[in-house]
Amino acid sequence: MLLSKVNIKVHPLVDFKGEHLINRSDFIQSFLEKKLDFARDIQLADASLTDESIEFTAPNNSHYKSLDDFTVHEKEEIVLAYNRIRYAIKDYFDEHKESDSRLIEWKEILDEVFNPANNVLYSDGKRHIVLWGCQFNNEKENYRERAHEPVLLENHDNEDFEPTIEAIEEDDHAINASAELSLGEIDQKNEIIVGSDKKSSPSFFTRLGYGIFHFLKTGWWFLLVLVLLWWLLCHSCSEPLSSLRSDANKFLPSNPTTPVPIDTNDLGFDEDSLFQIVENRVNVALKEDQESFYTFIRDLGEKFINGNTEIIYYDEETARVQLLFDDSVHQDIKQELRQAMDDYELLIWDEQIFSRSYSFNDPLLESEESAWHLDALEMESVWSITSGHSDVVLAVVDDGFDLTHPELRDAKKTKAYNIKTRSNRVFGTPRNSHGTHVSTLAIGAANNGNGLVGIAPNATLMPVQIGDDQNALFSMTEVIDGILYALKNEANVINLSLGKQLSPYVATLPDSEQERLIQTIGKDEEEFWKELFAIADNQNTTIVMAAGNEGYMSGIDPMQRHKNCIIVGALNKQKELTSFSNFGRYNTVNAPGEQVVSAVPGNNYLPYDGTSMAAPIVSGAIALYKSIYPNADNATIKNKLITTADTERGIDIVRLLKD
Repeated sequence: MLLSKVNIKVHPLVDFKGEHLINRSDFIQSFLEKKLDFARDIQLADASLTDESIEFTAPNNSHYKSLDDFTVHEKEEIVLAYNRIRYAIKDYFDEHKESDSRLIEWKEILDEVFNPANNVLYSDGKRHIVLWGCQFNNEKENYRERAHEPVLLENHDNEDFEPTIEAIEEDDHAINASAELSLGEIDQKNEIIVGSDKKSSPSFFTRLGYGIFHFLKTGWWFLLVLVLLWWLLCHSCSEPLSSLRSDANKFLPSNPTTPVPIDTNDLGFDEDSLFQIVENRVNVALKEDQESFYTFIRDLGEKFINGNTEIIYYDEETARVQLLFDDSVHQDIKQELRQAMDDYELLIWDEQIFSRSYSFNDPLLESEESAWHLDALEMESVWSITSGHSDVVLAVVDDGFDLTHPELRDAKKTKAYNIKTRSNRVFGTPRNSHGTHVSTLAIGAANNGNGLVGIAPNATLMPVQIGDDQNALFSMTEVIDGILYALKNEANVINLSLGKQLSPYVATLPDSEQERLIQTIGKDEEEFWKELFAIADNQNTTIVMAAGNEGYMSGIDPMQRHKNCIIVGALNKQKELTSFSNFGRYNTVNAPGEQVVSAVPGNNYLPYDGTSMAAPIVSGAIALYKSIYPNADNATIKNKLITTADTERGIDIVRLLKD
């Protein structure tokens, strides 16, 4: 439902730390849902930003009205409900800020989100929705002082009215009606009798409110003493958080959410000559929650940061920083970091480079074999069971997406996001066509009179862009941030058709030597990925990865070693493993990956080769499975894929859904 279209020249956008607040919409919505469930009666309107305006829409089918469509009394109740939640949010942060330093920035963000001057309220009478992120100059209409005492109803017959319990009893129905618009804690058993002068016993909430009021009148001094003692205890036993953050900020970049672009002149290979890396960067993360993130930053800065080394990127959620160092820094920087920070258990790894795992072939649109992969998978039989459900969200983390292509234009989509620009503008061109091809294989639209169809056409796509049309490379930081975005926004499946850039000589090593590499290299990075993918396991988000196209063992890349990740190899038209596909015990299942036709930007279709094409076929199959079995955990899904596959570990979607 469209609520309003706002001209941003008339009502400028609100900025937070140099970025339009509205661009953080998905992160803010996710935080409110997960952390502030008590605020469920106030929703933020969905916002779609163009060059000149914002369209605010309601996220459900309720019929919301502006405040002007309500009576004066109803309007005041809505405004009071909004302010009650606004103050409850403030109280939440005041209560938790000492125990979790990461909440400080969230408090600052939500202070701006729920700034009365920058909000416009809508309501359906029970639930309320807020336009936000623009300078509406609405403070006078929205702001109400916090009520420190129970609200006592006005007696028009006696100006000297005193708040007696009898008066509260007589107006009990009015108080209950007011509570209907509060935080949702309604006593469902209290019947509201409109227009009746019938007296009833005071409700539980009325007695509670009066008791609190009476205690505050007589026992205020006792509360004051307790607050004073608490303040003295906190300040004598711990370092002030504001001082700690100030000390840490001296070493942090001013714009932490945007990765620094990579100069291709800085690319090389790691000390084992295996992975392509950015030679002047290294990533450092705290293993689990050992200390305050800002304590770690302060100590790191004081012990290690100097004129030759600086922090250029950080992420509080994963307690992760990236260091940039110049040529004068010794190659043993990882060891030097561990020695300088020996009080901490650290994970340290290189900034590795990813690329798209595919290659081009000539167009096959006129060929009868254009849909060979669908025939091989017996998709007509599969779709007779299910074609998916829109509640299942499949995130594709990839280089870009042409959402104007009919296969994606007509598909269901949600929460598109561009990691590079930190905005909801995603795009695809002939130079970054990979994500369009991959997404269409997974969820391309059906019955639209165009091209082919995806494996799960009724599922919903979440396109997460980590590339651009300048080059085919993306950094590990961008990949991690893309995965975190999909996790925060509760994707059910995440497809990663990406591959590390490894030295070609790896494929020439005997299997025994490749197995030794799996057992010995990249252990810190492996530990980091396990912690990140444990988040996915906890919320039943299935991670699907392309095995890679270099013809060596899967698992040499530490990213592929987590027990519940689905690693996908590529099959040819004879249902055999292709010559280019990575292989081995870490491969979960295989799927068609040779001359697979799908959509590319410009309303075109092309066949690509690669495990990048096989992975979205399996992601689509898992989306179908979750449409039938929404509560299945990742271990169960992985086991089902293995036990229902054919002799070449080829995926059998019919058996997957039926067995």
